Amino acid sequence: MKKLYSLFVLALCAYSINAQTISGATACKKASGEISIVFDVSKNCSSTPAGSKDTLGKRTEIGFHSGANDWSKGVDWNATGAVRAKRMVGTSGNTAKFHVTIANPTTYYGLAAAPTNIKFVFNDGPANASTPWGYEGKSQGASGCEDFLFAVASMPTCAASSQDLRASINSKVAPNPFKERTYIMLDGGQGKSFNVSLMDNVGRTVRTYNNVVTETLEIERGNLSTGIYFAVIRDQEGRSLTEKLVVQ
Repeated sequence: MKKLYSLFVLALCAYSINAQTISGATACKKASGEISIVFDVSKNCSSTPAGSKDTLGKRTEIGFHSGANDWSKGVDWNATGAVRAKRMVGTSGNTAKFHVTIANPTTYYGLAAAPTNIKFVFNDGPANASTPWGYEGKSQGASGCEDFLFAVASMPTCAASSQDLRASINSKVAPNPFKERTYIMLDGGQGKSFNVSLMDNVGRTVRTYNNVVTETLEIERGNLSTGIYFAVIRDQEGRSLTEKLVVQ
């Protein structure tokens, strides 16, 4: 595997929000320290062969290879526990957007303090097994894709605005904390479809529940270890909300 010590959040949304912006990507942070990043295929990879943007945009998720503090601490895109960039609802093909979040950057990169910057590249990853780095965002590559760098101190606060799903539904988790099972109740979600990602406290996705059409989602403990988890709930318009779950 190609090694770099040289890649990564979503609010989790369609991103008409305030964000630190460079060509092809935007980033913002939450008061909790969570970082949210969106990668816009249409504004990057200018030299990719015809059709390759559309191919990339059909992936449900792509690799995210990142490092903190000028790559002093790196996480390979295929490392155990690495976060993945997921295609945003309502986007596809050569105008697809991919969203990734790091719930706790300090822990994710194994740092003693919050990182000063995050550098990253996106790549097609295992979905394109024959050339897994074929769409890697390396500026020296033939694709014309970019490496990205965001200074954490310069990231604006993620603005919820119309992308906040709480504007249209109320959510509740009970029991919470729980030992065997809990329920996420979505009051006002009748007739709607949601995707739910269950993440651990460093932003790794441990479960996904797609096309949830019920107002009550049962979460079985199963193999979940004791600790804190976050359920990220997205609707088909890209709006989102996050609920904290505690497993005892």
